[in-house]
Amino acid sequence: MNNINHIAFIMDGNGRWGKKKGKSRNFGHLKGVQIIEKLVKYSIKLQIPILTFYTFSTENWKRPRKEISFLFKLIKDYFDKEINNLVKNDIKINILGNLKPLPKKIRKCLLKSMSKTKKSKKIIVNLAINYGSRNEILNANKIILKKKKRITLKNFEKSLYTINMPEPDLLIRTGGENRLSNFLLWQLAYSELYFIKKLWPDFKVSDYNRIIKHFRKVKRNFGNLQKRIITSLIIFPFVMYFIIMGGNYIVSLLYSVLILANFEAFSVFKRKFSIIFLDVVLVISLLSILHLRNDTISSYVLLIWIILLTIFSDVGGYTFGKIFKWKKLTNISPKKTVSGAIGSIVFSLTTVFLLGFIVEIISDLDKNIFFKIKYFIMAIFFSIVAQIGDLTISYLKRIEKIKDTGKFLPGHGGIFDRIDSLMFVVIFANILYYFKLFP
Repeated sequence: MNNINHIAFIMDGNGRWGKKKGKSRNFGHLKGVQIIEKLVKYSIKLQIPILTFYTFSTENWKRPRKEISFLFKLIKDYFDKEINNLVKNDIKINILGNLKPLPKKIRKCLLKSMSKTKKSKKIIVNLAINYGSRNEILNANKIILKKKKRITLKNFEKSLYTINMPEPDLLIRTGGENRLSNFLLWQLAYSELYFIKKLWPDFKVSDYNRIIKHFRKVKRNFGNLQKRIITSLIIFPFVMYFIIMGGNYIVSLLYSVLILANFEAFSVFKRKFSIIFLDVVLVISLLSILHLRNDTISSYVLLIWIILLTIFSDVGGYTFGKIFKWKKLTNISPKKTVSGAIGSIVFSLTTVFLLGFIVEIISDLDKNIFFKIKYFIMAIFFSIVAQIGDLTISYLKRIEKIKDTGKFLPGHGGIFDRIDSLMFVVIFANILYYFKLFP
């Protein structure tokens, strides 16, 4: 199931709904607030971390003065009444837009609401008030020029209202119009867009849930989990063949992987630090693998063990993370979860247990070597190292806005995406072996 990190809404149709019911436009706005509450509550249940609502645009100043006054009063009254409940429910309020032109009382109320909820972590609710995307883009450029910095993608996105937030995965617009209306023009570049004929007050949680299910189905495209399993089953025998054949075969495989991974890295990473760091890690990990392969039969078995351990650790982390979704590690990586970390360790220990039988049958090494407590401890250690390696590369990719380094392996991304954990594990394994912590 595809994780959703951010959903944006254009809440169109409040006024028309009020008129349709034989009442005022303001009656529609009152009903619209109730819809927001229901969606926020349901999003918390789904563990969707960020919602953004287009509340009042820069173009809305053209509306009748009475309607504008009512909207601002509605906002103030709501926060005055509900601020304690927002804090209690761990809901963080954030405002996107220029607050200076707003009435003093409204501005003070919004700033107070942001301040009181700033430590809330369950969900972030962005309210775009006096917001216009064109103005946001112009303002971002002014900020960069004022700081006398270069206009780069990184500096530009750090100057937007949505700084440090993931871009919306999908936009939902009610009211029957099929346009963005100057809303998050930059941030919605790669978002899925859903245009609904229903007016906002008629939009139900069931409609919301249906859109989310459709989004996940579209983004899944046969399912990354299934793709990973099938791709792994196809590749695994080839990898083991090269390992078992050894000698020139394994050297050829390793150099091929190194060259392809380097090619991917140079193709997508632009920062000098990232490229240098990744090259150093790649070279050290290659030398570590060659040393383990060519030293003794014990180190050769160890090499096979850590390769299998890393593969199954990755599969376990991905599988558990997708199935259970226990607590996202948002501060580390948006899509990593505690359940994924636990799954990685569980699969690592299972791998050690199963390999013990194989080694006992085919190897002349000390019997039950992999059942020793030391090896279970090492399995946990390598699983943690593998996750640290994965998170380190994820961090480098995240700061450069990279999802995958390539599409060579269906469901896995690029070659580099799949060897990040292994690179770190073999380096640490070689160090431990060098200091005779392995027999």
